[in-house]
Amino acid sequence: MRIMKMKFPMIIVMMTVLFGLKLNAQNVTDFPFLIGPNINLNLNMHSPNNIQIQNLIFNKNAISPDFSAGLLGLFPLSNTFVLAPRLGYNRLNGTMTAENTNNELGATLDYFEISPVLQLHNLFGNNGFYFLAGLEAGIPISKNYKIDNLNETTIPDVQTRLAGAIGLGYAIPLSETIFLIPEASFRIPFSKVSTSTQPAYFKDWQVPQIRAGLSLVFGPKKETKRVEEEPPVSLNVGFKEIRAYDRAGNVQPVSNIRVEDIEYTELFPLIPYVFMDLNQSQPSPRSQFLVEKSQRGEFKINTLEPDAVRINNRTLDIIGTRMAENPNSDLTITGTLDGKDEMRNRDLAMQRADFVKNYLVNNFNINPQRINTRSTGLPSKPSSLTTEDGVEENRRVELSSSNPLIFEPILISSDNQRLAEPSIIEFIPLVETNDVITSWEFDVSQSDKTLKRSNGTDIPKSFQWTIRPNELESKQVPVDYRLSVSTKRGAKRQVTGSIPVEYLSTSRKKTQDLPDKIISKYSLVLFDFDKAEVSSADLEIIDKYILPSIKFNSTVQVYGYTDRIGDEEYNRKLAERRANTVSNIIKQKKKDVKIETFGVGEKVLIFDNDTPVGRHLSRTVQVIVTTPK
Repeated sequence: MRIMKMKFPMIIVMMTVLFGLKLNAQNVTDFPFLIGPNINLNLNMHSPNNIQIQNLIFNKNAISPDFSAGLLGLFPLSNTFVLAPRLGYNRLNGTMTAENTNNELGATLDYFEISPVLQLHNLFGNNGFYFLAGLEAGIPISKNYKIDNLNETTIPDVQTRLAGAIGLGYAIPLSETIFLIPEASFRIPFSKVSTSTQPAYFKDWQVPQIRAGLSLVFGPKKETKRVEEEPPVSLNVGFKEIRAYDRAGNVQPVSNIRVEDIEYTELFPLIPYVFMDLNQSQPSPRSQFLVEKSQRGEFKINTLEPDAVRINNRTLDIIGTRMAENPNSDLTITGTLDGKDEMRNRDLAMQRADFVKNYLVNNFNINPQRINTRSTGLPSKPSSLTTEDGVEENRRVELSSSNPLIFEPILISSDNQRLAEPSIIEFIPLVETNDVITSWEFDVSQSDKTLKRSNGTDIPKSFQWTIRPNELESKQVPVDYRLSVSTKRGAKRQVTGSIPVEYLSTSRKKTQDLPDKIISKYSLVLFDFDKAEVSSADLEIIDKYILPSIKFNSTVQVYGYTDRIGDEEYNRKLAERRANTVSNIIKQKKKDVKIETFGVGEKVLIFDNDTPVGRHLSRTVQVIVTTPK
């Protein structure tokens, strides 16, 4: 007995060392489940404590070899934890010797075993070694004992065996789906074999157990995933076409840009709205440029750039200046909500109106009694409620006054302005790749001065560049353009090019006896959303500015535009109705005028439609009066 007691732990250590020398090519955690038979060599360590049968007392510990067998399942929960339940048969047979005699008690204990066990894998790398911890529950199947020189007696009241299990093991792959698993564990009993005191005393009898066993488990055949070699990144960047639009929306090739010094007048409308971001009570930086009171003296209306968007980014400063210049003028400020996401915040509309009032009072010393504030839900003439563009436009403050001078358009006139022809150029990019585009950047420049820059992640179908008056230099320096693209896997490409510029100065035209002309451009912008009626304010503009500029030899061109909201064909017809309405008004008052009318719609977006200001400016009819000198 002692020899076996010494050899058994040595065998366990040797098996563990031997198995630890084998490197695993795969792991049980790679499978959804594995299942197979399990057999164990057991050492039952009986610990009787004064078992009394008749006059015999058994209190000597005894170790008996035995076996257990069953079915093992492995169910990986993660790369570390594997649920390893077992079902099977366990024997706790043993022979104990009575005190002061040679009488032996032979115990026969058979159990049906259920063991929930948790294995911990990959703690020291992916090498198959694991620890285990769990419970053992044994339901008695048979129970009896035999004592020398006495009749066989059934052990009374054998109860369910409960024990804890700790141990270690090693999973050795035999093939792609089969593992041989040697394992050693120690079972610590929580329960007694029996609690009975009659007719014999068995109350303090426990049986710890050491097990060394083998399992052969089988897993489902794994699908072999074909690892395809990732092809190298291909990235081709260029331009399919670079073209221009005339004002009627017709496409024409671009060979050069002609810049000409011209006596030029342009009338820029003033939008009586200030736009806000979602749930914000002050203007968005995209729609208004705000200054501190200390900077107010730097603002002058007559120094504004000839750019409709930039002019309307200074609406509050223009109105503040005019309110200060016209001390008897009043102003009504109405805060509105978008009709969708903001409708629960009823105070927001008044907060918007109060912000605008405070800005004008604090920065321009306007008497607060001259400014009336009010709030409402939707604007009285709302934009579309079915598109995000329209909903965004309804987040605003509306401004009105009984004095029309407060909202009079800005007239900028010069004897020598540089106009470009064509004035709208479109770049159609060509980007081909087998990777994911993560960023792009497009810019247009002249003499290292950036004229247009945009960037993003999704390449747009085209880049439109509208050339403002005086934007290009007064010399024949080409315009450079560049498109850069980067992909997820690190590919970068850049394409560049240039467009020649021909500059016709006033002196050159005189020297070469080239024809000269005067151009006047007027924008009627106050068309309501989806409307073609000319407002009373625009009728005044026609009478005050447009009609007096038309001479007997003038040519008048009327262009109707829309924003991008809605169907393109519908917008073309809407733009045509707007242009025809304005043309008819001019014809009624100038009978012999040479006039052409064009309905362009959204085919040419003359302003940036990503902002509410740009979309409002696009709902326009532009009247261009050209008069030869």
